[in-house]
Amino acid sequence: MSHLVIDAFYQALEAMIVTDRVGRILHANHAFTGLTGYQEDEIVGQTPRVLRSDRHDSLFYQAMWKELLLVGEWSGEVWNKRKDGEIYPQRLSIAALRHPSGDVHNYVAVMSDLTASKSAEQRIEHQATHDPLTGLPNRVLFLDRLANACSRATREHEEAALLMLDLDRFKLVNDSLGHEAGDQLLRETAGRLLGCVRETDTVARIGGDEFTIIIPNLRETKDVEIVAKKILKELTEPFQVGGSEPAFVSASIGIAVTPTDATTPDSMMRYADMAMYQAKDEGRNNYRFFSDKMNDALLQRIGIVRDIHRALANNEFEVYYQPILDSNTGCLVGAEALLRWNRPDGKQAPAVEFIAVAEDTGLIIPIGEAVLDKVVNSLVAWRRAGAAPVRVSINLSRRQLRDSNAFEHIRERLAASSVPPDCLEFEISETVLKDETPAIRDALKKLGGFGVGLSVDNFGTGYTSLQHLRKVPVTALKIDKLFIGNLLAEDDDAVLTDAIIAMAHSLGISIVAEGVESDEQWQRLRERSCDFIQGYLVSKPLAESEFLALLTSHMASAG
Repeated sequence: MSHLVIDAFYQALEAMIVTDRVGRILHANHAFTGLTGYQEDEIVGQTPRVLRSDRHDSLFYQAMWKELLLVGEWSGEVWNKRKDGEIYPQRLSIAALRHPSGDVHNYVAVMSDLTASKSAEQRIEHQATHDPLTGLPNRVLFLDRLANACSRATREHEEAALLMLDLDRFKLVNDSLGHEAGDQLLRETAGRLLGCVRETDTVARIGGDEFTIIIPNLRETKDVEIVAKKILKELTEPFQVGGSEPAFVSASIGIAVTPTDATTPDSMMRYADMAMYQAKDEGRNNYRFFSDKMNDALLQRIGIVRDIHRALANNEFEVYYQPILDSNTGCLVGAEALLRWNRPDGKQAPAVEFIAVAEDTGLIIPIGEAVLDKVVNSLVAWRRAGAAPVRVSINLSRRQLRDSNAFEHIRERLAASSVPPDCLEFEISETVLKDETPAIRDALKKLGGFGVGLSVDNFGTGYTSLQHLRKVPVTALKIDKLFIGNLLAEDDDAVLTDAIIAMAHSLGISIVAEGVESDEQWQRLRERSCDFIQGYLVSKPLAESEFLALLTSHMASAG
């Protein structure tokens, strides 16, 4: 190497090594010593195998070398080992140096330490998936594990049980002894529940005094009864939670079994919840299995399904638009499409009241098509009125993505209306984002390739890693309003918001803050380089004509 190249090599901030064509290390720079602990004279003559952590199998390295030999370079994340034995994550890039003849004469490897970023990612993931009070899995992680349990039970022809548990008289303890004592009782409850189940079972806290237990790989139904009885006994024991007098509670437990009762997480939760309220109605401090007799809710569900069919036929669904502003300029740049149901009785039902039933029954497919048609019609109407183009985001569920005709309907509808694809954005949940099934992955990649936007709704509340974001062509993350509500407190939520924004921007992904309700929140978001805002500070959801009026007003102000 020339003197200039040698100086640049040894003074580089990134750790670097040079090997011969068979992998023997010839040179290592100062940053490499700082990263690994090996001095150059200790490492020269050895191969990079000395750095291996044994976290990766031989197939990993075979694939690495195959790509290196075919392409001439390889880049990725690896776990390596420092001289002192510490195993750490690093970003590794290797390039082959070739003679004019094409023969490799050397390899150059560049390494950077990912320990800090991995730790931050793990903290974010843990905060997003665990209850801060008890340390148990929260609703997000619970739902993920319940989905896995349902899928496995169906696939392996076995059973799994869901226990829904609510503490009786907890409010009385909380009101009489104070919130600190109430929190202590909840923590103690979590510990007792963990002591009643196997390590392979999941205990989660999904609400104030609501806990759930997933028992996979169930051998016999009576095993669930044994667990339920054990829990009831444990929770009737006195709690010492501040003060000299013990506190007493009990529990009501509802049980649903998959696939006997249901095969989806939503149905399992609904049925276990019905059974739990049956247990409460029958005197508390007991358990009940879901049965066909608990049909009041089912009758209501049947009524909703019937009414949805009528609503589709009679065009009772309407789309409202909640404006989205550019955080820096205040310009109106888009909107989120929100479904409303104008019922014959004059009442307007929000989507939350019927969307779960629509998802379970497959009616979400025709509803989704109706929403898309209405949004496209609105975009055409606004264009004809001379309004500036905006992007409208539409919620898209897992069930819709699995529909083989969904993509074609989107493509054909846009083509027929001459609406550009970039005027549409589809919102998915974090659960959908990390769904590894081929049908979901293919659908998301198709949408991204078609040119529509793809955003992740309520980001920060789920168990999502950078790996998931890299696999899907995501264009935007929508930060959940829970984080925005706590932004002014400068607490952990504010730190997490900063981390999410930094992570997204490093991947070229924009950020939309949901639930912005004050100028102070908007200012804090601007300071944090948030790209877009949405919430009641900007506007409530508007009908099509109202949104056009707002859009026209913004154009006039900007003009």
